[in-house]
Formats: sequence, C-alpha cells, structure tokens
Amino acid sequence: MKIKKLLIITSIFFLVIILNDDFFKSVVKSMIYRVYPGIQEVTKSYKIRYENLARQITSSFNNLDYVDSDTIYLNDKAIYSYKFPSIFPGKHDGSVSSGYIDFIKKGQTKSQLLYVSGSGVFLEINKLENRIYFKTLNSNITDIVKYDEFYLPSDKGIKDILIDEDDIYISINMLFKDSINNIIYHSKLDTLNFTKFFVPNDFIKIKRSKEGLSESIYTDYGEFNSHQSGGRLVKGRNDSIIVTFGEYRVRDLAQDPKSINGKIVSISKKDKKYRVLSTGHRNPQGLYYSKNHDFILSSEHGPSGGDEINFQNNLDSLYNFGWPISSYGLHYDDQLKDGAPLYKSHKDYGFQEPIFYFLKSPGVSEIVVINTDKENIDFILSTMGWPEISDEERKYLRSILFFRFNYKSNEIKLINNFSLNERIRDMKYIDESDELYLFGETTGTLFHIKNLTEFLK
Repeated sequence: MKIKKLLIITSIFFLVIILNDDFFKSVVKSMIYRVYPGIQEVTKSYKIRYENLARQITSSFNNLDYVDSDTIYLNDKAIYSYKFPSIFPGKHDGSVSSGYIDFIKKGQTKSQLLYVSGSGVFLEINKLENRIYFKTLNSNITDIVKYDEFYLPSDKGIKDILIDEDDIYISINMLFKDSINNIIYHSKLDTLNFTKFFVPNDFIKIKRSKEGLSESIYTDYGEFNSHQSGGRLVKGRNDSIIVTFGEYRVRDLAQDPKSINGKIVSISKKDKKYRVLSTGHRNPQGLYYSKNHDFILSSEHGPSGGDEINFQNNLDSLYNFGWPISSYGLHYDDQLKDGAPLYKSHKDYGFQEPIFYFLKSPGVSEIVVINTDKENIDFILSTMGWPEISDEERKYLRSILFFRFNYKSNEIKLINNFSLNERIRDMKYIDESDELYLFGETTGTLFHIKNLTEFLK
C-alpha cells in the first residue's frame, strides 16, 4: 500500500515537471486528443486563431451559389426575403448573423449589393428576378484585426460600411491590450486591401479580469459596453464622411470636449482632420445626411427607455443633445449616477430636444429618408429589440416605422409601422426605383420591398 502511494506521488511530481515543459505539454495534449477527440474541438473553438476562423467562415459560402426568395405579406403587401445560411457569428445575443449592406455601382444598375458580416466576411450579391447569387470576396481583414472576439459571437466587430464610388470605408471596434475605440479603414472597392483612414487621438483605457476561461473588460469609470460604440458612416459635405462615435458606457466622455466619443464628427478625406458636428450622444446607431438640404437625422439608443430621433439642420453650429445630463430614459438599475442625472428636459438645461423619443425603447437602428419637400421629411426608422420581449410589453420592436417630420413647425407624426419580427440592423433605399433593402440579424435574412411608397400607404 505504501509503495502504491509512493508511486502515485512520484508520478504526480514528474507530471508537474513535464507539464511545465512546452515540448512535453504538446506530447501530452496530443495523447489526450487522440483518446478524447471532443476535448480538441472544445479547445479549438475557444482558442482557434482569428485567421483560421475567418477563412473557415468564408469558405463555407463557396458551395453556395444562390438563394431563392420567400414571400411574406404584411397587410396584403409583399416583402421578399432571402435567408442566409447561419454561419456568421451574431454580434448580439438576439442575433444569428449580423451584417451591413451597401450598393455596388456598376454601369447604371444598383441591383448589386455588398454584404459585410460583423466578423469581416465580404460577399458580393447579385439579384436576378427572385433569386440572389453570392460571390465571396477576399480581403486583408485578418491582417489588420488580430483579436479573437472580432471573429466570434461578441459585442465587437465591424460597425458599418460605406461605399463611395470606387472607395469603401469600414468602421471597426479595435481592441488592444489596454485600450479600445473605433478605427476607420479605407480601400479601393476592387481590392479590399484596407489601410487606416482615421485613428482617434484618444482611446478608452480598459482593464481585464479573468475568471476561468472567461475574461471581462472594465474601466476605472466603473462601467463598459462595446455595444455603445456607434460607428455609422455616411457621405457628408464636399469631400468628407460623417461618423458616429458612441461612449462605450463611459458616460462622461459624451460631454468631454477632449474626447471624440459621444460625438458625431465630419472627417475630411483629404487631410483626415475632423470637426465635431454634435455632442452629448450615448450611442448614435442610425445616421442620414441630406446632400440637397444639408441636414442630419440620427437615431440614438437610450438606456432603459429614452431612445431618440434627433435632427440637425445647421451643420455649421455645434449641437449638444444632452447625454448624460438629460435623457427621457432611466439608468438600468434605476439608481442615481454621479454626473448623469438624466433630467427629463433637454431645453431647460441648454440642450437640443429630440424631435421624437420613446419612453419604452424599441432599440432604434438605421434611418433612411425617402422624400423631402419644402416642409416635410418622410423617413423610415428600423428597430431591433430582444426576441424574448413582445410588442405588448414594448411597442414597435423589430419593425420599420414610417414618420413624417415637418421641419418648419417641428411637428412629427408616426404614420405607419410594420412588424417584421426581425432585428433590422441595416437598410438601404434606392430612390430611382423606389426599393428598400433591409438586413435582419435575428435570422440572418435580407429583405426586399418593391414600390416602397405604395407599400407604406
């Protein structure tokens, strides 16, 4: 019995020595994997390198040539849907596949779309009749993004894309060892060889803590959330692009003039210098700029309640929309926070009032304008929201909402709403043909509405 105990103790002693040697570690792992191959798969799924995972996702599409449409009806009006395979990591707990769309202009047609997943997979989509064809496109995304969460289900990834003639811009949460912020990258559309276009001067300092295999990120501020990062991109005045920067739940940054976070900014394509157009933002998720009328419409995630639609009709003046001093929402824990009183008025405290707000948040997303005249702006707002929450608990979830805003009288009216039961992450409108494309991330589905003006009646 004593000899047996001695052998066990001796074996453990040598095992400890062996496992501290890299060579013997690899030998032992190899032996374990051969006996228990399931362990290897679990290890790979957690530790897999970003390059291999990205290539694996992209190659999964090589055997898929096309998807036929299904037709759904809302109030006897047709919407065509194209369900993507569920191979892209969702970037929200309520999503299967997250992604963004924009039009590729070739010749006189806009029927060609570019889809980019939140994890950086690029697909060219050609629509013919009621069928869409896929073509995977190579990019250098794995050379520039080198942290695992980008390629996995997480709150970090690509936040929007913008195609401007032959150029493409993407905004990305760039996570480093001790900091994070959004970086804008640029490439020619025919190469997808991205280089840095705009890097903020200030990054949010983070700290990490580990518990088992999971790692959490926090800040000295006490709170942190990568969902609150903004990242929308649109073409702006002259030779510029307009970008939203969220405050990552470090609320003080929204009113800090030294920080780019909690702001909407215009960035010159020529010299890369930026100008702040508006401040006091929490997480601006939808963004539209009218070249003909020189105004901005934006949507804003509130905390618990308080989602906003904001209007800025003078881009030469700095607007302040009040966060975190004023908001029609409440903190998630309904407790008072230093520096974030959430007063129930913007105007009384010197801030710009939203043109519309929701007491119960539907999870506002993208905004597209479909018509502007001398008095009115007709626009659509998409919404997201958790799949487990019903419309009875909170109205207008997972829908598209049709508004008319009279910018002369400052009156706004919700004319109609259509529930798709889908988190609509992105939308693009073709005014020449009156068509709307939407991407829903709940199931990873591309929606297409023809004759939108008639559909909205």
